[in-house]
Amino acid sequence: MTVIQLSSLPLATQMLLDPAVVLDQGILEEWNAACAAAGSQSIEHTGVDLSSTMARGGAVRRREPRRLVDTNDFLKLAEALDTLADELNVNAAPGGASPSLAAEPPTKAARRDLSVDELDPLGMDGLTGAQLEDAQEAHRLFGAKEYAAATAAFLRVSSACLAHELTPALLNNVAVCHFVMEQWNACESTTRRVLAVDATERYPSARRLTRVFISQGRLQEAQQAVSPHRDAIDWAAEVAAVKACTSYTNLYAAHQYSKALECLEVVLSLCPCGTLEAAKARLLSLDNTAQAVSYAAQRSRAYTTSTELHFCLWSLTFHSVTSVVGLDTLLAGMQATPLGRSELRFRHLHTHIARCKEAFAKLHGLRTARQWREAATFVTQVLAEPFLPDGLKGVMYYERARVLAQQASWYAALDDTHRALSYTEEVSLRASMLLLVARCEEALGRLTDAVYHTEESLCLVSNAAAVEQLRSLKAHLAHAQASTDAPRTTPCTTSKETPKAKTNANAFFPVSRASLDVHYKTLSLPRSAGAADVKKSYRALAIKWHPDRWCSASDEAIRTAESTFKKIQHAYEEIMKSAS
Repeated sequence: MTVIQLSSLPLATQMLLDPAVVLDQGILEEWNAACAAAGSQSIEHTGVDLSSTMARGGAVRRREPRRLVDTNDFLKLAEALDTLADELNVNAAPGGASPSLAAEPPTKAARRDLSVDELDPLGMDGLTGAQLEDAQEAHRLFGAKEYAAATAAFLRVSSACLAHELTPALLNNVAVCHFVMEQWNACESTTRRVLAVDATERYPSARRLTRVFISQGRLQEAQQAVSPHRDAIDWAAEVAAVKACTSYTNLYAAHQYSKALECLEVVLSLCPCGTLEAAKARLLSLDNTAQAVSYAAQRSRAYTTSTELHFCLWSLTFHSVTSVVGLDTLLAGMQATPLGRSELRFRHLHTHIARCKEAFAKLHGLRTARQWREAATFVTQVLAEPFLPDGLKGVMYYERARVLAQQASWYAALDDTHRALSYTEEVSLRASMLLLVARCEEALGRLTDAVYHTEESLCLVSNAAAVEQLRSLKAHLAHAQASTDAPRTTPCTTSKETPKAKTNANAFFPVSRASLDVHYKTLSLPRSAGAADVKKSYRALAIKWHPDRWCSASDEAIRTAESTFKKIQHAYEEIMKSAS
């Protein structure tokens, strides 16, 4: 027999042999079974019953600190203990310092459910030296919402560990940092590692993985993830979010954007993140780009680490900017933010901004040199480029319209100005475009329309030049109406019948000359206008008064647009019918 000091044994062996240490019932059962097996062999070979002296739990008699144990039997028990410790993960922190038996018995940490974005303090267990300092600093930074620095600190800790030393708690903390940073691919990879090694199911890894799927739009995988947990209470938010996300996807595909927005807001209330806020901003941009930019800017201050939301803000701003100054401001904001600089889409956006600035600089030089033909040709080339955003496309159409107006190409200038208006939301720029429309209409003899568009411009932005232009147009219109109505006072009005037209095979005479005069006036054309002018005027007026362009206006404005559009169509049909 060999005398073995209890204090000289490994820590795990001391915990099993010392009755003062409280162990999990599962470990006790495995230990007692091993003792029973060893005891039966000991009775056969040595006649010593070990099971009665070494078993734990139940009716166990206490032992003195010094024990007499057969060496061979003890080594067998120690080997069984090592296997058991590996299987049950007794050591929560491998490599930690062994406490002495004189210390207080270890107390088991109270178990509670962690949230998907909550760190586990057990992640610092077993760490020493620089690793422990980095882990403590990471926890402090995370509490201060300095997530990028916290992520870097946790990665330093994990990189210093061997593969078998990475505990589920430490891996969970790394995954949480990636989650709040919205680094979805890294979060998914680390969360799957936690799922592979976490036998206690302490961490909400499966729920976090589902939220990653939702944020990335991987709806089918999210549906598969929540399918086994539809009735689980702790999965209620994820199940409801997947349901709302499904409705959002279907409604968006059906172009029911207002209802899709409602569903997306439900998803955001359940799974808030910057990526989904970016999706909402893009959905808002379908109706009003300025509102979408404002919303994205507001939410980006709340989600400072969301690369997707910041890129959405930059992209929407780029598509709505209408000046070189706006491009410079956008570029400065992008360069001041460290997010996303290594991504290809960031570099593409940077390149597009630079090319737009070059295009405007060249156009400004051509206009300054009064090279109108070259300027119009250059704008046509720029409009064919894919890098040009919507806001600047409207500006380019407007610039080409101004060049065409300098060349007295009124119809072409009018067409380009209407195209520019369809791309432009900025109020001051729309006011300038409407003044150019009025100028073209005045040159074409459409004085009534010119007055209308000048008044519309003044409703947006009032300035002295526009007021003077409106006064001049009204005087011109009154003079034209007086000169047109003067000859009509001489004919006899005793007969209310319309005079019949004289037919002539070699010349065109309308069925009712007075009626055709009204139709020409409806199209803002002189009576001598040819068929080509009639078609151009009809096209411009039809674009202006088409009901689809007035769908967001008041009911009265919609009725006026519908009535005017019908009059324009009728006038065009009658004029073309009489010419055939």
